[in-house]
Amino acid sequence: MNCKIIPIFFLLMLFSFLMRAQASSPALYFNNLDGNNVDALVSSAECMFWDLGNRKYEVPAGSGKHAIYASSIWMGGIDDNGYLKLAATTYRQSGKDFFTGYLKNDNSDYPYRVCGLDKVFKVSKSEIEDFKANDYNNPSGNIVNWPARNNPALIDLGIEMDHDLAPFFDANNDGNYNPYDGDYPLVKGDNNVWRVFNDWVDHTASGGGRIGMEIQSLGYNYTSDDYLNNTTFWDFELNYKGSETLHDFYFGFWVDVDLGYYADDVVGCYPEKNTGFVYNGDDFDDGGVYGYGEDVPALSLTFVEGLKNENNEEMGLSSFLYYFGEYGIRGTPNYAEDYYAYLKGEWKDGTPVCEGGYDYGAPSGFMFPDSPNEPDAWSECGLGLTPHDRRFLMANGPITLEPGSKHKITVGIVWGESDNFEYPCPDMHAWIDTYHDDMLDHITNVENELEVIASNSNIEKTELHIIPNPASDFITVETSLLTNNNFIGIYDVQGGEVFFAKHTQTNSMIDIQKLSNGIYFLKLYNEDRKLLADKKIVVLH
Repeated sequence: MNCKIIPIFFLLMLFSFLMRAQASSPALYFNNLDGNNVDALVSSAECMFWDLGNRKYEVPAGSGKHAIYASSIWMGGIDDNGYLKLAATTYRQSGKDFFTGYLKNDNSDYPYRVCGLDKVFKVSKSEIEDFKANDYNNPSGNIVNWPARNNPALIDLGIEMDHDLAPFFDANNDGNYNPYDGDYPLVKGDNNVWRVFNDWVDHTASGGGRIGMEIQSLGYNYTSDDYLNNTTFWDFELNYKGSETLHDFYFGFWVDVDLGYYADDVVGCYPEKNTGFVYNGDDFDDGGVYGYGEDVPALSLTFVEGLKNENNEEMGLSSFLYYFGEYGIRGTPNYAEDYYAYLKGEWKDGTPVCEGGYDYGAPSGFMFPDSPNEPDAWSECGLGLTPHDRRFLMANGPITLEPGSKHKITVGIVWGESDNFEYPCPDMHAWIDTYHDDMLDHITNVENELEVIASNSNIEKTELHIIPNPASDFITVETSLLTNNNFIGIYDVQGGEVFFAKHTQTNSMIDIQKLSNGIYFLKLYNEDRKLLADKKIVVLH
């Protein structure tokens, strides 16, 4: 009898293990955002900075020392019937709430998931610049396979690509990506990784209801000689494909920080700067070869850009809390309601995070908002807490999420050292002040530059003919729009003007013999200098 029971028991255990593994470890693909002083691993879904087993936010790159163990995103809101729609994961130990691919509606109340883009796509600024310098010939494999709308290279692999996906410069303004037409990825950093994932899957991690959210994420960095060399940026574009209005919708960035040695970390926040941070509990980081030793750094995470409400006002950091690795009311979330409570800045029993402690003081939503060096500060240092393993959540919201709406969140992660850190209570706010405003200005300038470049590929199509094209010496411009009061300009791909004149004929001949080989854009303006039409020109002597 016992001989029969034992095999059945082990079969049941094996079946349970396999089902758990299937739920918690779906196929994920990984790639690294590297090239500056940070080497960060990212998956094709929500998992960041770990490979489902080991931490992978290495800084300095190549040192074997890591600053983060794992990270993910949380989001949730309430529908008109009071039902909680929420997607959130931590370590996928009980399942997943996100899956690779994008979502389409096709005039239905429910979206459907389109698979195939289950990779992390990577491209560098140098690849794009080489492509331009080579007269838009011989694109790299990363440019050829950039996951933009109707890319023929991916369509040939059987992937449905008729969807607005990764951003690109549309040289011929046909709405489709093809590098052999002069199109190229439109990215922000010196190094970039892009992925798309969604929550249209059974939420076996949180137990929350499906939202219908498509998330397009761009990670990028810069190679420089300042703090940017130790920084990574992460854009999350939320495309809501659901059919119901969600109220009190929050976005959260969850992170398990392990600043070198995991057991001596201290955390806090700087609400006025929309920033959370972690630092070491003393002036020596333990952990042997995995610790930072005497060169003790700090790490900050900032909402550079946040959700916008119905008045187009940007929502900053709405709450910051860390929880314990246990199952009490301030511990690990078990149910969808637990995750949502944390997003709202509350504990699992609904008690708000208060100034001074668990259940006393005014409701605040922010744990440890003072700089640790301040006397009598509400900080871990001010309270004399013992440094330990820390994980925290930064939340952004609330807003009313309407069907079809889009929102973008940007998180900036800065690692650094400071000669002014005085342990055990360093002035973290002063350190953040040294770079915070410049970081925001930098991202604003990058966004503005991209808008200018992208505007060259968003002109309304009109009848405009250039003969011949490609051309070597002269071109003739033919259009019914060319009148006595029109102007014609020719610009290189960087927007530099190489020709501008007023023309008075319906057919106009222009000398291009002095232009270098490459792609240019001819633009037709009316008398008020309003753009009427544009056309790509290929100069080939």
